[in-house]
Amino acid sequence: MESVELYRQLLGLSEPWTVERVDIDVAKGRVEVYVGHRPGLRQLWNYQSLGWAKRFWQRWYFWATHSRIAPMIEAAKLLARHLPNVMTFFNHRITNAVAEGLNSKIATVQKRACGYRNPNHFKIAVYFHCGGLNLYPALVTHTKPG
Repeated sequence: MESVELYRQLLGLSEPWTVERVDIDVAKGRVEVYVGHRPGLRQLWNYQSLGWAKRFWQRWYFWATHSRIAPMIEAAKLLARHLPNVMTFFNHRITNAVAEGLNSKIATVQKRACGYRNPNHFKIAVYFHCGGLNLYPALVTHTKPG
């Protein structure tokens, strides 16, 4: 718990906030810092204004780069290089999350099969697994005309 208190101080959180969790995916350049307050959790993406998001980012970046955790420092610097693109979210409120999710499903289809020799078979497998088809047909009951 002492480290949480240190991080709270480094982030400049004067109220009774705590760092609840830090999720890092260096390969995808994703870092999420969950900072809790009395009512619940806050993270960068919950901010409505670009100004508040930038303030949060500055505090978080300072904390991350002074944490002495090599992957955290790497992730923070990666995000800093792409910061203008990250901050556009606060102007437009759109992400590529749906496309990333679909890409993940397609990669899973390919990994399960250990690759495909025929591109058409791969395409059919993607349609089958990602198409959202109802594979269980509706039961039809026949009635006598009355």
